[in-house]
Amino acid sequence: MILKYRSSPYLLFPLLKELGVRGMSVTMPLKEEIPGHSLPSCNTLNERGEVCNTDTPAIIELLESQITLKGKTGVLIGAGGVAKALVPALYDKGVQL
Repeated sequence: MILKYRSSPYLLFPLLKELGVRGMSVTMPLKEEIPGHSLPSCNTLNERGEVCNTDTPAIIELLESQITLKGKTGVLIGAGGVAKALVPALYDKGVQL
């Protein structure tokens, strides 16, 4: 089911719960505006209101399957939600940007 919605995803919970939906994907611009979490950007929200970013772990896993990240220097092109979530994760892995 695809819903285009331009307000807080939290307002959809009662409707989604009745429909049996247990989670949702959140896209721009809402992925940077969901309150109550410490992530720079989130793209997944479950029925309990918990948020996470699935982009960052996927990108880190892909990179680590090809190279050792620690001590590397990288260039990140972009300033959207994925970039905002990826920068701290790359720093945590020892990458200089």
